[in-house]
Amino acid sequence: MTAGFASAFTPFITAIGNLMNTLFGAIDPYYAPYRTKVLQAETQLASFLAPYAEKLADSPLGGCVIDLEAALVGDTTNSTTQHARQVTR
Repeated sequence: MTAGFASAFTPFITAIGNLMNTLFGAIDPYYAPYRTKVLQAETQLASFLAPYAEKLADSPLGGCVIDLEAALVGDTTNSTTQHARQVTR
């Protein structure tokens, strides 16, 4: 089944890769002069966010995206952690 799945999606993935290469080729003349600055800014942003990402990963919410989404929208009644707690009681 996996081989059939892979062979079915290979043309799609190849087409997406070709499209991305074409798009990058089109923007490269505009992006190339700023690439170093963009990468530096991205590195600074990642360094700034790293402590928060570590705290999130260590928190109870870090284990499940659904719980995180529920917490962000303030609806923890439908989270999987709440469901798991109810099932195990």
